[in-house]
Amino acid sequence: MPQLEQTLSNVKEGAKITLYWDSFNGYDDEYDHSPYDYSIYVKFGSPFINTDETSPTQRSDQQAEASNSFVGIVDAKSTFWVTADQYILEATDDNGEIVKLEAYQTYALEYYAQQEGEYYFVIWAKKGNGPYYGPTYYPPFTKKDNPDQPGDPNDNDTEQKPIVVDNINNKKVDPSKQVSIFGLTYEGNPDGLDGSPGSKSLGSNQFSVDIKDDISPDFTYSVSFDNKEGMQNIYFDSLSRVTIREQNTNPETRNQPSPNIFFEITGSNLVTTAGSNFVSFDSSINSIETAKALQIQNEDGSISLKDYIITQSGFAATSLVT
Repeated sequence: MPQLEQTLSNVKEGAKITLYWDSFNGYDDEYDHSPYDYSIYVKFGSPFINTDETSPTQRSDQQAEASNSFVGIVDAKSTFWVTADQYILEATDDNGEIVKLEAYQTYALEYYAQQEGEYYFVIWAKKGNGPYYGPTYYPPFTKKDNPDQPGDPNDNDTEQKPIVVDNINNKKVDPSKQVSIFGLTYEGNPDGLDGSPGSKSLGSNQFSVDIKDDISPDFTYSVSFDNKEGMQNIYFDSLSRVTIREQNTNPETRNQPSPNIFFEITGSNLVTTAGSNFVSFDSSINSIETAKALQIQNEDGSISLKDYIITQSGFAATSLVT
């Protein structure tokens, strides 16, 4: 039976800040939404000071401001890009209802703050090879005496309130300790006792499934997160590691996988957006050709075996395959 493991390949931890914005379609919505590419700069500690929109270097100055604000902070990133084709097609309103959106209308950026403190954002838009438009500030500048009223960044009576991140260590979780993999199920029709239909999944007292006449068996499995609230602050992009091993027949340790690995399949997403987590032990792996690929023809005509091979198909096989 396959053994499933997870590989944490791209996990971003921290306090998640999500920005949403719409593309410009006129001051009174008189135009259709059209494709723009976006540059987003994140500044730490204090508001942007290069707010003079008549300056030809305003955008580059703000980019430098953002970059310099993170000097000495490990793993921090201050510049992000969102392309025109990365628009979102639905969002949730304040009442929890799903709202359908137009193409090129709304965009989003998920930012993971690594440091406690104050964060400020600015967005610049660009259409094709044309000039940049902007800036748009987040949080927006507002009147000091009336925060509900928009303000001009160059007026003395306006300010940009920060997004404050605190208790960041309480927001971090160890993803490797939060993921449970269970319900490994054979998708074919295994044989039970005396030829009767067998169980497709392993119960508490069942340690193997007899698979016959299926050279490409398929399996599905389920994934759950123990700390769902904590995982909301994590960008989870983990890959699976599937091993085909020798069966452990020791009655005292049958729940422990054998150390003898025949095949290893890696590189697939552990969790899929389609909702069906799937792995296939394909016939291209489970074949005599794989066994032959492990053989080395010596000069004296004898045959020896490689310790393992890694194929272009994305799987590894060991010398235990015969």
